[in-house]
Amino acid sequence: MANDRLNPELADAYRWLPVFPYFNRATIPLGRFLYNMGSKTKAEFGATVDEYNIGPLLLRVFRPIAPALEGGVLWIHGGGFIAGTTEQVNEVASRFARWLRVPIVTVEYRWAPENPYPAALDDVHAAWQWMLDAEDIDSTRMAILGQSGGGGLAAALVNRIHDEGGQQPVAQVLHYPMLDDRTAADRSLDKETFEIWNNRCNKVAWNAYLHPAKAGDAYVSEYAAPARREELSGLPPTWIGVGTYDLFSEETRTYADRLIDAGVPCETMYVDGAPHVFEIMAPEWKTSGLFLERTRAFLKRHLASGETAKVA
Repeated sequence: MANDRLNPELADAYRWLPVFPYFNRATIPLGRFLYNMGSKTKAEFGATVDEYNIGPLLLRVFRPIAPALEGGVLWIHGGGFIAGTTEQVNEVASRFARWLRVPIVTVEYRWAPENPYPAALDDVHAAWQWMLDAEDIDSTRMAILGQSGGGGLAAALVNRIHDEGGQQPVAQVLHYPMLDDRTAADRSLDKETFEIWNNRCNKVAWNAYLHPAKAGDAYVSEYAAPARREELSGLPPTWIGVGTYDLFSEETRTYADRLIDAGVPCETMYVDGAPHVFEIMAPEWKTSGLFLERTRAFLKRHLASGETAKVA
């Protein structure tokens, strides 16, 4: 039976893809293994890759071979807080380094449940601090981008940087971000079908990340779940994109609307019938190309301007 919520142009790309087997905390290692093994990519020509260590953390920096412009992007990979490596963004990070002609920095942040919140946030914060001190990166022209769980971390990092003061990012980009633990606590969503990442996976991941708290608890830190943040004014210009057939679609739209209401310049792209990580699963689809092109144009414009948000 055809899925009438799935864009028909994506039917082949998602035909044989199962949801990751995050049935409970005990199956996280299996799901992580399958995810990490299946998501590795190769760097494209036009960029070099260097590795650096910050204590136990590994940073991978993609630098354009062509003469570089000033600035840089911290690119935070996805994985629902419980999986993922920088190797999954080899292709896209090297491509953006070439397109933008700036270094793209990725970080192997720690996973839950072994390292629950705030471990991953502390790790991406350490990567941001490393970029501020890097000799070949203009600290006044830095942006932050995150995908899925990495999008949640990106939003949380931007909020934390805002509250700490000091040098602010010129922009943030959130690709189908994992922002709100309350989605995982909504049992009515358990019966709905979503490609790759459903609400069962979502609950397991959020509970692992928030431990000992649980998804939907009365108090969850806004730095753990950015959708919990009440005051969004003063944040940097934002680009948000998500498919309409994605578990995170509603929370992403809500966050974007709240940013706009708070006076934050916010560009959005909502892709009809597209599931989670559609531009990765269907890279040849014309809308996948448009999704990345609009991201590129947004970043290029704001990296060039060097105008950071004012801290409210």
